[in-house]
Amino acid sequence: MDAALLLEEGRILHPIVDLDRPLGAGMANRIVYPADRAADLNLALLNTDMDEEILASHCIDPEALGLLRHGRSAAFLERRAAIVMEVITDHVQSRALFGFRDGPDVTRLFDEDDHND
Repeated sequence: MDAALLLEEGRILHPIVDLDRPLGAGMANRIVYPADRAADLNLALLNTDMDEEILASHCIDPEALGLLRHGRSAAFLERRAAIVMEVITDHVQSRALFGFRDGPDVTRLFDEDDHND
């Protein structure tokens, strides 16, 4: 499904499990899924034929899926939170150019010529 269409439909981030703990309210417990099929989300995740590549694109590895399938919601969210953190960290690191300034030279803040315009 087209991402733009999902955004037009409204709410696309849905909770994966019902857990009344801090992780239950966090990003690890949210997944992008069409609003009109949200009721079937758990069935889709528990489907034994779910493609591993699709699950990986949602930061769910085989270990996390096993935890979810065995009803270990808190452990599932802990595992998924670690995967999400790793994905975000890798993404940021891959775009960082080490050794290059990522902003103006700090000494420019004190350059009097810039403030006399």
